[in-house]
Amino acid sequence: MFGAIKDFQPVVDKLIEEDQREDPTTQQYDWDRYAQAFFPKAEELTAEAEKAQQEGSREKASELFL
Repeated sequence: MFGAIKDFQPVVDKLIEEDQREDPTTQQYDWDRYAQAFFPKAEELTAEAEKAQQEGSREKASELFL
């Protein structure tokens, strides 16, 4: 399964909204804060995978879990 740009646009929008950038003094990101933007999409995909699994669609569930 391949993701489409539109699937992750909400993640990108959140990162932009929060002005997540490299800290100029350390040249590093706050990786914990950065990762938080991905959680809603991950939870959405997990729920979809669990639903597919319950419906017996193992192939779809497998793709979504990966």
